[in-house]
Amino acid sequence: MMNTCRRIKLIVFLLIVFVSLCGCKTINKLRTAQDTFNEAASLDNQSSQVSYYNNVTPSEVSAAPIAPQDKSKLLYHETLEILDTIDDSGKTTLKKNKLYGNYLILKGLSYWKLDKNAEATAVVAEAEKETDNLIDRDKKLFEIMPSLIALNEAKPYYVKSTKHLDENCFNIKRITEIITDEEIEPFDKILNDRNENSNLRLYVAQCKLLAYFYQHKGYRFAASNKNSTCAATYINRFNAADSAAKQTIKELETIIKDISNAKGIVPKWKHKFNFK
Repeated sequence: MMNTCRRIKLIVFLLIVFVSLCGCKTINKLRTAQDTFNEAASLDNQSSQVSYYNNVTPSEVSAAPIAPQDKSKLLYHETLEILDTIDDSGKTTLKKNKLYGNYLILKGLSYWKLDKNAEATAVVAEAEKETDNLIDRDKKLFEIMPSLIALNEAKPYYVKSTKHLDENCFNIKRITEIITDEEIEPFDKILNDRNENSNLRLYVAQCKLLAYFYQHKGYRFAASNKNSTCAATYINRFNAADSAAKQTIKELETIIKDISNAKGIVPKWKHKFNFK
């Protein structure tokens, strides 16, 4: 009887050790995925003239949607490959350890960085079903992720903005349809919260500026068109985007007072908009 009890205890002990090791293995995979993502984001930083806000990680929010370079793309793909090796049992382990939101964020941001907008949107939808397994930081990132995806979707039309009236009107229309007031609202929610993390507020202020900048260029071209009717229509939209951008830059100036290494950001944005 004693030997039987000892065997049972040994089996239980071995099961506990096995489950513990499996859990550690899953968490190590997540840590490796995060390190890989961070390396990719760091490469993006090095290639960006506005490096301070080009990086997004679950632990430090300071990002902007800048197209990743070839090497960083490979690393974002590698991040996704590592995450894909985490099975349902591993996901359960992450949920128990309050790390499932971290898993979803890495997945969503990797897709976003690779311009895989549909896949990133699917991750956001999954996060909406898993709110009980997300900490507050994760929830805030997922609130703004649809707006980040919208910026990705609008970027090609901004790039194609041209002085050719018909082409430009199409591009402006698409940008306006993608970047709506609804997409700006999550940024405003965070900006208006004076108790929010300064780095997060810095990030969303610049994302908001990026949205206005995409509109600004196209409206400027349309407003300068010789067709007086067209110019009259778009000069009002140009002025609205111009005014909104100036107001957001004022907010940015307030935010950077708390961030010592962000002093050069405002001049760069003023230069982009040709503001004095």
